[in-house]
Amino acid sequence: MLLPARDSYEILLNMKSATTSAVHEKTGKIILFILVAAALISTFVIRPDPFTLYEIVLILVLGVIFTLFGYLDETIFDKFNSNISKTAYFSIQLAIVALILYLSQGNAWLLVLFLTGQSVVYLNRIGILLVNGIILVLFLITFWLLTNEWRTVIQTTIAFSAAIAFVIMFTKIAMDERKSRLEVENLAEQLDAANQKLREYTIKVEELAAFHERNRLAREIHDGLGHYLTTINIHIKAAKALLNQDKKRAEKSLSKALALNQDALNEIRRSVAALRGDQRFNKPLGELFNEMVEEMRVSGLVSDVKIIGNPRQLSPQVEMALFRAAQEGLTNVSKHALASRVDLTLEYEVDLTSLTIQDNGIGSTFAQIETGDEKGGFGLFGLRERIQLLGGSLSIQTSPQEGFKLQVEIPDEFNESDSNTDR
Repeated sequence: MLLPARDSYEILLNMKSATTSAVHEKTGKIILFILVAAALISTFVIRPDPFTLYEIVLILVLGVIFTLFGYLDETIFDKFNSNISKTAYFSIQLAIVALILYLSQGNAWLLVLFLTGQSVVYLNRIGILLVNGIILVLFLITFWLLTNEWRTVIQTTIAFSAAIAFVIMFTKIAMDERKSRLEVENLAEQLDAANQKLREYTIKVEELAAFHERNRLAREIHDGLGHYLTTINIHIKAAKALLNQDKKRAEKSLSKALALNQDALNEIRRSVAALRGDQRFNKPLGELFNEMVEEMRVSGLVSDVKIIGNPRQLSPQVEMALFRAAQEGLTNVSKHALASRVDLTLEYEVDLTSLTIQDNGIGSTFAQIETGDEKGGFGLFGLRERIQLLGGSLSIQTSPQEGFKLQVEIPDEFNESDSNTDR
């Protein structure tokens, strides 16, 4: 089962942080053992005076306790209250270091450097200054008790202070480098997660585009071929009815059906050309509307086209929408209206273009339109979607025995990005 991108990212990030922390913790333990071993070896080798058995045992016990506390530092801080446990930890370790320094006559000073590094890792700036200030005081007191010579004490303290400062700066640089590396790794993980999200969104966009393309093609088939096939069907039925009564009119209807069939083929070419952005098959809207109305006249309907205002060049999307609206309206009149007259009005207003189709047929109810029982059905729903994508509106006025009026209004300017999915 695949995890969500964010969950996967968080798991990877936690694994990365845990792995990095484990590596640094292991390195710190190794340094602890090395420093303790070096401090104890230098203590027993360098000191000129021999140790008593009591001193040897005490130094070894204190060294083991110091090492044990250093090894369990993170466990102690996690298990108990952080501030209290840190205060207790450094207090105990400082006391142990003070005793070992005194017993070793200052030769075990390497232990102090481990505490200095720990103070940088675990404490804030004030805590670092306090712990290392105490270390310097302990170091100064120890050497004063051992030598009782201020000059030697001051020289040794200055050198030891430089060593502490070096450890503080080195540890701080190492921590900053670790922090920067973790930030870079985290940013890389975030980038991977963002790329994964982008891939997911791209797939969704492609699916959505395919969905809109299917709807658009469905509208094209219904509004284009559906109109022609309906009209061809009317002419064939008329020819069949007149075949034995008026052969000449029957042949005329068949000829018209054949011409419409050719127009349907041309319509398919226009649709393909529109998909390719080819404008060679475009005609003025007025001419296209007159051709459609002429077809209605052949079927016996009184039809008329009225153009109001000054015709102007419209965008291909707007012209195609108005053309489909006229096709849908006239097809519905032929199939459902039982009308004797239909009028088509194209009006060029200041900022928009409107198309009105009105018949004197039997009309309908809005309940029938919504359920698709009467004229409208899928065609009006698809047409409304097409018009809305262009920022326009589609309105219907009808009632039983009062005819049917379809009005479409589309602004001349629309958001191109909204219509891209409809092309």
